Amino acid sequence: MKKTDQEHPEDPSTILKKLRDTETELKEARDLIREAEIIGKIGTWEIDIDTRKVSWSEGVYRIREVDDISLGINLKHGIDKYLPESKNLLDKAVSRALEFGEPYDLELELLTNKGNHRWVHTIGRMYPDERKLRGFFQDITERKQLEQELRRQAHFDYLTGINNRGHFMELAELELSRTKRYSKPLSILMIDIDYFKRINDTYGHKTGDAVLKKMAKICKQTLRNIDIIGRIGGEEFAILLPETDLEEAVVVAERLRKILDDAKVPNEYGGLPIQFTVSIGVSSLMSDDDNIDVLLNLSDGALYEAKETGRNKVCVS
Repeated sequence: MKKTDQEHPEDPSTILKKLRDTETELKEARDLIREAEIIGKIGTWEIDIDTRKVSWSEGVYRIREVDDISLGINLKHGIDKYLPESKNLLDKAVSRALEFGEPYDLELELLTNKGNHRWVHTIGRMYPDERKLRGFFQDITERKQLEQELRRQAHFDYLTGINNRGHFMELAELELSRTKRYSKPLSILMIDIDYFKRINDTYGHKTGDAVLKKMAKICKQTLRNIDIIGRIGGEEFAILLPETDLEEAVVVAERLRKILDDAKVPNEYGGLPIQFTVSIGVSSLMSDDDNIDVLLNLSDGALYEAKETGRNKVCVS
């Protein structure tokens, strides 16, 4: 007859070795998880449905810059560090998950315990049999910053920081639609720096860039927040003036021309500061049939007249 295992129990040393091997495997698994959390900037969390107590993995503590990992976290504390809009989104999502079992998937903004801004991706899912809401938490700050930078590059001129031609046209079309809907006036200025090629040839392109940046800065400081400024060519700028008729636009253009005429740009060669002038063409919306291209062409025609008749002046279409 074959003898059973109970008749030949394992040697204690063998059992001890198996236990040690299991502990080693568990430690290696924990270390791998910890390393994955660090590399992936991720963590996990869990909410007890009955007590509302929140448990975080080490990765979440690390992302949220909470030094005391023994800290007991309740649900309110876990949500309070989010920025207001994100806090409202998360509060509603967690409430609906706890009440109705709805999963959620959100990208949110928070401040860490040390006051640093973070973007995080968090996913929550109910486990009703265990009375738990569990989720995943990842730091996506670098990705969000890259997305914001790509959007900035797509919309704004790399040198001056104002709208590039494409974004200016998008904003102008939206403003034109609003203007027509509410029967408001609208005007456009086209501005060109006089003798800009001479500035580049005499002082170098670095100084030319400084002139362009000075021009953009003065426009932003002088104009209203609702005015739309764009660099639409090398040294050409366009300015959309909402709720501004032709007479008012001419006043704005003359004020801007005089301020720019007084502006000074440092001379990198150590000489006297460089001054420059601009010519400006002005047009206004006269018909519902007019579009942005029509207004720009009218302003461009007036700008051409200003340059042909002496420069450093304002002409009206």
